[in-house]
Amino acid sequence: MIESMTGFARRSVSTPLGVFTCELRSVNSRYLDLNLRLPESCRSSENALRELLKGSLVRGKVDATLRHDATAGTEAKIALNTHLVDELIQADKTIRDKVDAPAPLDPLALLQWPGVIGESDQASEKELIIQALFKEGVDELVQVREAEGEKLRQAILQRVEKIEDHQATVSAKAPSLVSDYQTKLKEKILELTESVEPERLAQEVAIMASKSDIAEELDRLLMHVSAVKKSLSEGGVVGRRLDFLMQELNREANTLGSKSVDAEVTAIVVELKVLIEQMREQVQNIQ
Repeated sequence: MIESMTGFARRSVSTPLGVFTCELRSVNSRYLDLNLRLPESCRSSENALRELLKGSLVRGKVDATLRHDATAGTEAKIALNTHLVDELIQADKTIRDKVDAPAPLDPLALLQWPGVIGESDQASEKELIIQALFKEGVDELVQVREAEGEKLRQAILQRVEKIEDHQATVSAKAPSLVSDYQTKLKEKILELTESVEPERLAQEVAIMASKSDIAEELDRLLMHVSAVKKSLSEGGVVGRRLDFLMQELNREANTLGSKSVDAEVTAIVVELKVLIEQMREQVQNIQ
């Protein structure tokens, strides 16, 4: 399946630990470019979320945002290290026995002691909630990108069909184009001079006519079109391959234009270039 690099997904979940919301925005990029914005309270999940995104996406600039509204939770708890608190209180009593008129123990200062307030089971629960939420968001983003990719595939195939029609039209004219050009060229040369040797004239006409032969370019054009159709049917990560094929198609169109000796063929070449440029723009969004 063809996947676009453009998409948006938003998922939200309400839990006893608060409301978690993730937003994923993706646009085209040469490589996978991840930009995560997480609240400080959820920063520990960053590595896991990066791996999750890397496991599902190959190319694209992805902005991933996580928001956490802890005030919406119903079970906000403080994880108190009671064992450490007991040790600190005992140490305070020991010090009091050795100091004259000691200041009273400040409970708030005690709470600020490193390790007194630690992470409870809520921390691991939060990690699971965030990862599950992001997994849903990534799955939705992939579905959106696949739907957009199918639209791109159809649009490219429509232009491929037009290119094939143009190629068939020019191919049908190609044999007569060379002979007509030979005749016109011979007449033109004879108008300019009457003292040319017949053998020399035939040789020069043949050389000029061979330079205007477009059969090889038409064959390569059709070959590249077939490669585009094959890539679209196989799916997967084909963006770079399609981009290369667009360059090759444009190269053949330019050569056809430079060799053209017929007004109708020249007009068709212009249309070919328009179609190829339209496809190239669409290919830029394919993963």
